[in-house]
Amino acid sequence: MKLIPSLLLICLLFSVGCQNDDETAPPNPLSEVGILGQWEIQQRSYGGIAPLLPFCCQFFEFKDDEAPDDLTGLYKYEGDIYTDNNEGTFTIDLQNTTILLEREDKQFLLSYQIDSTSLTLNYDEGGVEIEEVWRKLE
Repeated sequence: MKLIPSLLLICLLFSVGCQNDDETAPPNPLSEVGILGQWEIQQRSYGGIAPLLPFCCQFFEFKDDEAPDDLTGLYKYEGDIYTDNNEGTFTIDLQNTTILLEREDKQFLLSYQIDSTSLTLNYDEGGVEIEEVWRKLE
């Protein structure tokens, strides 16, 4: 008879110790924005004019950093435009719908629109308004 209460106590201790911590963790703000993941370029226009050549082989990857409760993360760019350091940090400004990309010696401020499958980036380069459309990869 003493065995039954001991077994119940052990089962109770195991069930309390195995609670899922994910239920109490706040949602990651970058996940909520939808920026995390890998993106491939689909289109780029210069001053509203889109070249007829197809775009390919340019990728952005946005990852969370060590502080998952903020709007800052890590990015990596791979493609044929930039040949120097293609990695850095990014910060999302929800109020102004901008992304600040920071590398060792440069900063880029981009406005963005995002949904579940596409990311549109707008920025000025030498007085020309550039718009890029990126598709999220699975």
